[in-house]
Amino acid sequence: MPLDLTSPGNCNPDPHYRRYLRPDGTIHVVCVQDFDYRDYDTSRFIDEATFPTSTEAETAPISTWQLVHAVERGEDAETRAQAARNLEAVRCHVTTPGHRPQCRPHDCRCGCPRTQNCQDCHRCVCWRSTCCAEQRPDY
Repeated sequence: MPLDLTSPGNCNPDPHYRRYLRPDGTIHVVCVQDFDYRDYDTSRFIDEATFPTSTEAETAPISTWQLVHAVERGEDAETRAQAARNLEAVRCHVTTPGHRPQCRPHDCRCGCPRTQNCQDCHRCVCWRSTCCAEQRPDY
């Protein structure tokens, strides 16, 4: 039996958003209704969560407990392999930070306010000329 994380969304007649693993290995947000699920490979949904907007689907934390459970206790090798594929995609998605144009190639260690950090990579993006990240490119 292949991995199937479509419930409870497949019972929802209203449009909603889900996270889906594309064949190229990237996670994409798709808009679906109950009748749309037959157009998707059920093993490629990342989690059971459904969202009312695409923004919420893109920014919400990804729950991986179903995938971990399927890897450890899947009914067959196919289910375990599909869950492992999805977990790897989530790992890549979560550990590959984006950078704003003002992000420095390294973080500072001089005590700048952490509120100045990039929201994606958490590197210092402060404007202080005395910041060690600004002063020492070889740091």
